Amino acid sequence: MAILVVATIAAAGAYLLGEPVIAATAGVFAGSALVLSLVQATLIEEVPAGHVLVLHGRAAADGSNRGYRAYAGGRVLRRPLVERAERLDCRARSIDVTVQGAYSRGNRPLDVTLRGRVKLATFEPGVVHAIERFLGVDPREVGVVAAQTLEGIVRERLAERTLEELGRDSARFVEEVIEAAEPDLERLGVSLETLTLERLVASG
Repeated sequence: MAILVVATIAAAGAYLLGEPVIAATAGVFAGSALVLSLVQATLIEEVPAGHVLVLHGRAAADGSNRGYRAYAGGRVLRRPLVERAERLDCRARSIDVTVQGAYSRGNRPLDVTLRGRVKLATFEPGVVHAIERFLGVDPREVGVVAAQTLEGIVRERLAERTLEELGRDSARFVEEVIEAAEPDLERLGVSLETLTLERLVASG
């Protein structure tokens, strides 16, 4: 923008002083600066921290023919009339996993609450799955899907232990839930950062 202002002033000054060649040259510079300013304002896309920019409308650089390019930071030039931009929110978010009436080994119903943090992957291969599953979707859906995935696994792991065993080694129970959930979450492009057991009681 500063270049545009300087070039415009120079062109006007040269014209007023009767220097048409200099005025024309400065005018060309001013026009070029204007074009560059318009390109910067309309075609250069900023990628905020914790987001992935997805440009649709062309083959990926690796030749995979996905029809988009993805960037996890910096500034990216979007091709005019060819590409459109969307952003994927990959910031970490808290989730609660609440399971009620899940049967432990010995058929004792339990109520369990776990709390965790999840986020979408920003690099391959996980980001490909995240884009395919969550691009254009309400960011809150990430937490909903992650909690549902974990809920099913929690029920499976509870059925393998008695209430007494869970009480003695709840940390190992959480570790097994994490280990079992990771492959399913990775296929969704979701990363599980933390998971802690908040409540475990017999129900009814």
